[in-house]
Amino acid sequence: MRASGEGQVADVVDKKPGASGEQVSFTSDLDRKKAEQAPAREAIKQQRANEVDVGGVLGQRGAPVVPDYTK
Repeated sequence: MRASGEGQVADVVDKKPGASGEQVSFTSDLDRKKAEQAPAREAIKQQRANEVDVGGVLGQRGAPVVPDYTK
């Protein structure tokens, strides 16, 4: 006599990706992915090179941090 659902759960787990312990490698086709993204990377680098960010040079991205102790 078997329990209800016995074997069905195992079949579902075997079909679910990642449930078997095997995972798809994130590094597969890495060179191809880098080649596809190269133009976008260069455009971002060029944009950053053209922007002058004085605050960024000083390590600031927004307004200077000055605590207001009067409140």
